[in-house]
Parts: sequence; structure tokens; C-alpha cells
Amino acid sequence: MPSPLGHSLAGCIIFRACPGQATGSAWQHMVLYMFVANSPDLDFIPGFLLGNPNRYHHGISHSIGVAGVFSVIFGSFLFLLRRDRFWEKLGVSFLLYSSHLGLDYLSADTSPPHGQPLLWPFSSTYYIAPIAVFPDIRRVSSSTGEFVISLINLHNLRAACLELLFLFPL
Repeated sequence: MPSPLGHSLAGCIIFRACPGQATGSAWQHMVLYMFVANSPDLDFIPGFLLGNPNRYHHGISHSIGVAGVFSVIFGSFLFLLRRDRFWEKLGVSFLLYSSHLGLDYLSADTSPPHGQPLLWPFSSTYYIAPIAVFPDIRRVSSSTGEFVISLINLHNLRAACLELLFLFPL
């Protein structure tokens, strides 16, 4: 799976590709797009609370089913704030959330179950690309403290640099 940097860059790419969506402060909208592009990884939070950060990671939050539910909720929230273009907000929300799924699909995954249940609730099969474009992010899950410390290593720095190399030009 890519790092939050890679997912944030995907959010920035979509922000630049959808200029008509931003009303008001462009900086605030870009941060919002980056948040939505990273939101499938909010599945780390329950694991953190239980002392096992990876416990729920790459579960149903990494599926088109949850992408659809998230997009309806988030699109409705944005519509209530602005009272305009509900379907566009819903579509952009789905695109942002799905960008995360796409990048994770194209990444190495060294911890079981390998891949993600992309087609949930229609299928519980885990999917991953046969050839990885992005390296994995190495981490341990034995405890919250060890998880955070394990993220700081040369392999993950190299992975983040490759994400910059591939995604920043876009």
C-alpha cells in the first residue's frame, strides 16, 4: 500500500483535474480532497484503540461498497454546506475514495490477507495487481508504539520517494 503521501498526491491530482468543484479557498479544498483520498485508512483507528493497528486494515473499508456509502454521506454533507451540485459532489467523492483503492491495488502487499476486498459486498475475494507499481510500506502491528516507530525506516523513505517520482509530475 502506498503511504499517506502517495494517497495525498492522488487527491491533489484529482483536485487539479476537477477545477469546477472548488468554490472558496482552493487550499482548503485541496486539503479536503487529500483527506478523502486517505480516508479508507481510517480503518487503522479501531486497531489503534485496541492496541493492534493493523487489525482492521484492508478490510471492507477498502471496497467499492464502502466507497459508495462514504460518497453518499460525504456528498450529502457537502451538498448541505453549499446547496449545489449534489451529483457532482458525490461523483468526486467516489473518485477520491476510489483513488485510494486503485493505488493500493497497484501496490505490493506483504501482509496477509494480500490485497483488498474491492468488490465487497458483492464478493469477499481479495484482489491485488499481479505486478506491483508501488512498494509496500513496512510496519509492525504488535502495539501502537511499535507501529509508529516501525514506519521510520529506509525502505519506507524509498517507497515515498518512488510515489513522488510517479505521482508528482501528474
